[in-house]
Amino acid sequence: MEKDASEIELTEEELMRLLKNLPQILEELIAEHGQQAEDVGQAGK
Repeated sequence: MEKDASEIELTEEELMRLLKNLPQILEELIAEHGQQAEDVGQAGK
């Protein structure tokens, strides 16, 4: 069976590292999104 391009294989170690870093990743995404929202708000003025 051919793999779908969206399928990603992770080792258990990689998965654990991702889970451990998830809070930081989320914080960065939220901060980035908040900055973009501010930029859009400024552009509207």
